[in-house]
Amino acid sequence: MRKLLFPLTMVIAMFFVACDMAPTTDEAIAFNDEIVADQSDLIDLNQEFIDVYSGDDLDDIEDAMEELETFLEDKTEEYEAMEAFDDEDIFRKAFLDLLGEFTEISEDYEKLLEMWADDDVTLDEIADFEEEINDATTEANENFLDKQKDFSEQYEFDLAD
Repeated sequence: MRKLLFPLTMVIAMFFVACDMAPTTDEAIAFNDEIVADQSDLIDLNQEFIDVYSGDDLDDIEDAMEELETFLEDKTEEYEAMEAFDDEDIFRKAFLDLLGEFTEISEDYEKLLEMWADDDVTLDEIADFEEEINDATTEANENFLDKQKDFSEQYEFDLAD
């Protein structure tokens, strides 16, 4: 019985070790591509809002805002429910941070629309607030890209330009 117990214990131990293995580079690349596709959709929706914001059609502006906010809510919920990719989980968390930043930016967009409706707000104040939003957008994207670079280095794959 003892002779059988040792090999059986080894097989069970190897099974648990195999189940707890770190993701492969190919899995990391696939995960990167999944997040980048969602990031691309986010950037497109944000740009769509910016494009219609410069127009005069309030319905188009509200529709673009609603589409952006719905996307942010859905993706935040999806990525919060997702299991950690690995022990560090830097890239999923980085995307959640990006979604959070863009949620705040979308709230700033709403404030910006309110500013346009307020006769006491000057064009300079609006321009300054637009610049703050632009800076926040740039910083959020740069922080995300830094974490993506860390993730690619961790799993030893190159990022496309």
